[in-house]
Amino acid sequence: MDYIQELKEFIQSQESPARYRHTLQTAEVCAELADRFGVSAIDATVAGLWHDIARSWSDHRLLAYTRTHGLGALTYEIQNPKLLHSVVGAHQFSSSQLRYDRDPDQIEQVRLAIRWHTTGHHTMGTMGYVLFIADYIEPGRTHLSDADRRKILQLETLEAMMSEVLQMQSRYFSAQGVDVALGPGRGLYQLLS
Repeated sequence: MDYIQELKEFIQSQESPARYRHTLQTAEVCAELADRFGVSAIDATVAGLWHDIARSWSDHRLLAYTRTHGLGALTYEIQNPKLLHSVVGAHQFSSSQLRYDRDPDQIEQVRLAIRWHTTGHHTMGTMGYVLFIADYIEPGRTHLSDADRRKILQLETLEAMMSEVLQMQSRYFSAQGVDVALGPGRGLYQLLS
């Protein structure tokens, strides 16, 4: 059995049907963006499949796993434990019994994409941009209209897409009364500095 098939079976055994649908759709969009922008579609698919492996965990479980494994979480992630699913997911990808036979640099790109897919970070790299955008625009997402999805996809570069997604997120969070002004060098806004 190949890695992707084995991984899909593993992920399906760990996620609810709704979360698994989101995971598959995110992985498909990752592959499409990767093909379009000259990134490895296999690596992008793997990042998309792993990205939410711990998303359904309780806050307590995420915090405990992060502490037990000595994972480098940021203060605002500890204060908002749901964000830790990216930290935990990156660790689970790296320590999985499923062996992803790729160059160490490719493995690190996938790990960084998973690690920063929720908050963004200047070290997330091109693969991280692909995953961040795909996670936001996958077809099952109801927060986004088809017109907004098309607007993002019509942009010519990943950087332009990323900028548009960040602006849309900022407007959405602001309308919800959520403070996203995390300050210089933190979270989403690290991408812009």
